[in-house]
Amino acid sequence: MDVCNLGFGGGATLEAEMAEWIVSRKDWHLATLEMGVNVLDLPTADFRLKVRKFLSFFAADPLKRPVYTLDLLLTSGEFSGNETAIKKCADFRRIVHEETLAAGESHLHVLEYSSLLKHASDFSTDLIHPAAHTFEKIGCGLAAQISKSNPLHH
Repeated sequence: MDVCNLGFGGGATLEAEMAEWIVSRKDWHLATLEMGVNVLDLPTADFRLKVRKFLSFFAADPLKRPVYTLDLLLTSGEFSGNETAIKKCADFRRIVHEETLAAGESHLHVLEYSSLLKHASDFSTDLIHPAAHTFEKIGCGLAAQISKSNPLHH
C-alpha cells in the first residue's frame, strides 16, 4: 500500500476542518488517527468533545473506509512518574477508546498504540517522539494490528 502522512508535527490539534478535509479526499483506503499528544494541555472534558467532533466526520464517511484510532504513546510525564501526567494520559487513552466505540460504526477501530513502545530508549531525547530506530517497530506493530481487522488485507 502507498502511505501518505497528512500529520504535521506539533500542529495537529483535532481541528474539525482537518477531519472534514481528510474524509472528503478520495485518494485513501484506510486511515490511522493519532489523537492527543498535541493537546495534553486541554481539560479532559474538552478533549472528549474534540475527539467526538473529529471522529464524527470519519463515522459519517459514505465510503465506510476503515479508520484506526491510536491512543497516546507513553509521554515524558509518565516516564518521570508524574502522577498528574499519568492520570491525564490514561484518561485521554480511555476517551479515544470510548469515543471510537461510541460512534457506533463498524469501520472505526481502536489500535493499542501505547503498547508498541514501552521503554525510554524507544524515544528520542525529548521523550515525546519515537527514536529513529523504533519506527520500524511501530510500523510492524500497527501493520499486525490492522491486518487482523482490515477487510482490504484479506
